[in-house]
Amino acid sequence: FGVALRALGSRLILFFEHDRIRDAKNLVIGIIHISLGLSRTRVNTVSNVSENENEKNESDGHYRNGDNHLEW
Repeated sequence: FGVALRALGSRLILFFEHDRIRDAKNLVIGIIHISLGLSRTRVNTVSNVSENENEKNESDGHYRNGDNHLEW
């Protein structure tokens, strides 16, 4: 098992040595994509939460005004 693992490790090392530049470029591009995606979803989540809060507050206000109006 150890020998197979070592052989696999050396193959991976050779593979990465061979395609190191391409892999590094892909890795950087992948990290940039992931970080952009995360920041975009974080902004969307924050804006959605604030919109929901505003809607909730507005609807509460409308209901309160409606109730007051009905009571008068």
